[in-house]
Amino acid sequence: MSQYELKKNCSRLTAAILTVTFSTSTALHVNAAENTVIEEILVTAQKREQSITETPIAVQAFGEQQLSDSGIRNINDLITFVPGASEELSQSQASRRYQIRGVTQGILGDSTIGYYIGETAYPTIGLSGFAAPAVRSFDLQRVEVLRGPQSTLYGNGAMGGVIRFIPNEPSLTDFEGLARAGAYSTQGGDDSYYADAAISMPLVKDRLGLRLTAGYEDVGGRLGSALDPSAENIDDAELTSFRANLKAVVNDRMDLSFLYYYNKADTGGTSLQAVLEPPISNGAPSDFVDTDFELISATVSYDLGFADLTSTTAYLETTFDIQTSFAPGIAGAQNIPSKALNNETRLTSQQDGPLNWIAGVFYNKTEESSLFEFIGLPFPGSLQDFESEAISVFGEVSYELLDGKLIPLIGLRYFTDDRDTVTADSATGIVTPGSALSDEFDSVNPRLNLSYLPDDNSLYYLNIAKGFRSGTFNISTICGADPICELAIDSDTIWSYEVGAKKTVLNGQMFVDAALYYQDWSDNRQPVPVITGVNALQELTVGDAESYGLDLGITAYPNSIEGLSIQLAANINTSEFTSIRQEIADHLLARGTVVQEGDDLPFVPEWTLALSLNYENEFSSNMIGSFNVGYRYIEGQPGQFAGIEDGDNRGLLNARLGVKQTDGGFGVYLFGQNLLNEQGAVFSQTPSFGGVTAFTQDRSRTVGLEASYSF
Repeated sequence: MSQYELKKNCSRLTAAILTVTFSTSTALHVNAAENTVIEEILVTAQKREQSITETPIAVQAFGEQQLSDSGIRNINDLITFVPGASEELSQSQASRRYQIRGVTQGILGDSTIGYYIGETAYPTIGLSGFAAPAVRSFDLQRVEVLRGPQSTLYGNGAMGGVIRFIPNEPSLTDFEGLARAGAYSTQGGDDSYYADAAISMPLVKDRLGLRLTAGYEDVGGRLGSALDPSAENIDDAELTSFRANLKAVVNDRMDLSFLYYYNKADTGGTSLQAVLEPPISNGAPSDFVDTDFELISATVSYDLGFADLTSTTAYLETTFDIQTSFAPGIAGAQNIPSKALNNETRLTSQQDGPLNWIAGVFYNKTEESSLFEFIGLPFPGSLQDFESEAISVFGEVSYELLDGKLIPLIGLRYFTDDRDTVTADSATGIVTPGSALSDEFDSVNPRLNLSYLPDDNSLYYLNIAKGFRSGTFNISTICGADPICELAIDSDTIWSYEVGAKKTVLNGQMFVDAALYYQDWSDNRQPVPVITGVNALQELTVGDAESYGLDLGITAYPNSIEGLSIQLAANINTSEFTSIRQEIADHLLARGTVVQEGDDLPFVPEWTLALSLNYENEFSSNMIGSFNVGYRYIEGQPGQFAGIEDGDNRGLLNARLGVKQTDGGFGVYLFGQNLLNEQGAVFSQTPSFGGVTAFTQDRSRTVGLEASYSF
């Protein structure tokens, strides 16, 4: 291979794991002195392995090395590197929610982002569907972020996009291990520390392997308490995870994989603040937000010759437990346990000819209950049960024309969901009159894609897709007291129209990726205050909305400076209401909030920018030095409706400096996060809308040290 071809391939592969938008990714390790590529890994965003130039959708792939180099330890660290994505309102480190391309998340009902752990769907539906899983990034092979509606392949809730966490698989040949430990100090807060370890072992060479991964992080608090001025650093957290992955190669055609994953995040206090400076929580030291999930899944893969059969069955239990104080000794407490059983079985054609297809069926059954009680108030508590049983059939077919240069694709998914709910007095068990509700929600979701590959360095595509989210139920004991509030909320849908291009230029030294999109969102759902004088929030259909914007990703790997890569990811977005239901506008106007056509959608920054630089250099025969610096800028996000205070513009600067042995072994790193000590508001809420003053804020300037060892 010529030096030009080698460097050209390096730049393409480097682009795939960094901040450029790909649905296929290449995780690689580059020898800074020789520019040699050791390993290439394809991703499966379209549920088949594809190379970079074969994937005509907007996707980012974060490889394991980039996650480590950039100091990304969780989804909140990662989301600011995704163009057009941002954090909305997060109650704690255990309860966070996000938006992608202007598709925001409410407080009830299914998520607008689909989450997957490996092949397993993580169903965020029903009463606690708004919170993302608190997954940590250690020992993940990669994270894939698909932007825009993905309902044809990924189903209910994938309106804004999909985030896939893909763990490393066991090695069937070698004994491997990785460990890291670190400590960090946060300005104005307690010290924190973490430790993670992974070990992989072949139990039967070439046939059976086991990988075990565990992690623990103690996060020091930094917030005072508005309800107890003597309290300090009440928002401390403990994050615990354990993962076991067993892989068996039964024969040349059949593989089996078993995954057990336990994750627990316990947070004291709340991230909601009454004051930004000094940072003061609006809660009490006794408050908490705890979440956990326990996932068990089994996947069988079988090569039928003409197609690959993949079937994944999973059982998931989650718990969302929260206590929020309103005044000293007065609080609301809610406990939401959930259990879900799902299966996806699909056939994926072998790519031996111009015709390719995928066909499958997905089943999910979820049961949830919500126990809500008042502490220190003489009001009855409530117990709301929720059940969903859904089934989907889906498929896509494509055909290569003009020797593979022109590829049309058509996809379709049919979804139906039976949902039931009932509410009772938590003490007596007496069913609340009118609370027993049931409904059936269904949706037909097409996708049309046309891709053009004129040469090995270029891809142009058109993608038209429909996204949807199943309907939901409001809380009858709250909603039933206000005539504006509907107990049953219908589905909302979104149509997306996107054109994109991906191209390698400058003799392979730069990769450019751009996508222009327009999204039409019907029956937009938003939290609306109900019951005069109480300001309880329920989710109502407000009207229609639209979003349009531009994603841009650039990765440069200059030949003149070996080991240097520069990445840019940016988004410009406009998201606004195109119509408002008159009864909703009148209801909010009576409460002092003006809402009208043309208002911005809540929680959507007009633009985001992520710029990062990574440099590695082998300065001795067995040592590599590395330096990574990243700057993220997020425009202030609008409040819930017009007239509600906006968040602040934020600039976040991170850096990481370290040395490591060339062939594994030891490494040591010095890192800093939010080095500019950005203390603006991520989220801002006025008392007239939500009942209390509330802000959220990035964690203060943090500096730490990490040591690692691998073999």
